[in-house]
Amino acid sequence: MKALVVSRNEELAIEVMKALALAGIGVYVIAPESFFALRCSRYCRGFSRLSKLKSDEDFIELINERLLKWKIDVLVPSDIWSVFLFARSGNVFQAPAIFPVAAVETLEKLHDKRSFCELLRDLGISHPRTSQLRSAADAPAVTMPFPVIVKPVSGEGGCGVLKMNSASELGLYLKSRGSKTLFPLVVQEFIDSSDAGISILAQNGNVVAWTIQRWIGRARLEFVKHKEILEVTKKIVRETSFSGVAHFDILIENKTGEMYVLECNPRFWGSLHVSVWSGVNFAALGCRLAAQRALEGKTSLESGIFVIPRQVCQELCSSPKERSELLKPSIRYFLWNLRDPLTSLGVVFSRFLRKLAPVR
Repeated sequence: MKALVVSRNEELAIEVMKALALAGIGVYVIAPESFFALRCSRYCRGFSRLSKLKSDEDFIELINERLLKWKIDVLVPSDIWSVFLFARSGNVFQAPAIFPVAAVETLEKLHDKRSFCELLRDLGISHPRTSQLRSAADAPAVTMPFPVIVKPVSGEGGCGVLKMNSASELGLYLKSRGSKTLFPLVVQEFIDSSDAGISILAQNGNVVAWTIQRWIGRARLEFVKHKEILEVTKKIVRETSFSGVAHFDILIENKTGEMYVLECNPRFWGSLHVSVWSGVNFAALGCRLAAQRALEGKTSLESGIFVIPRQVCQELCSSPKERSELLKPSIRYFLWNLRDPLTSLGVVFSRFLRKLAPVR
């Protein structure tokens, strides 16, 4: 099987490319020319740039050209831009199969933090109290207790998410930013909680594959069984007739253990490799689903630990006999990445450049 990955997000494209390559799927990519890490990867069989293209029609024409040239079997969107492009474009792509994608209206409802909170309220699902700021003049009208969380309505990757400890701090921040602030902003109550999440693959409102995970510190991610999180997610997916992959951020209140659904990203996510190397390959499963082939491999996990690569050596040194079996997925992932050093170095370099970039 051959897959064409389309993306404007380098790290997500790499996550999807590697997941597909691990499943033995040939990967071709359309992405900006500046994505050095992607272009140099040993797992990228073909690369085409989209940097100079401006309209949907231009993108569609390029994609269709490459579909025919490379004899692609499945077309795969890896970031929110490409997901919306595919949803808007309907059946204009000349691909034998297209990775599952939801309707535009559904994507907008899930991706926009304001409309997602309205959906949760209508479905009777617990979520942090939420309001919005249409301008700096709305700041004094924030009535929920401080601290609060302030964030863009459609941001990604934690970009622009801030904790404000008082009304005066919020006012000063908005004043200092002036015209640089992109309104509207979402304001949510701060909940003393631990972070969890559920990743899913769905088709026509049915959840086909899932993993539920929670962070233990900053270096460990544990897969768990949580009936309430799964049932709530299935309800959202069913009520929206959602198709595709998505990741839902969940808060578990430390005092009460109550669960709150925070937000939804209806696209692939940055920790995709954690599920993939623990046994659930969402990218490969979605391609087989699109191609109407029988699903292979695990479709859910209820236990397991994944440790981020930089922590693996420390864990092994502390108690090698006990840890070696536990860390197998992490070790395999680390060693597999060593086979593609230019991609790993390129990602580190890209992150470094982003840190140097001025805040807007």
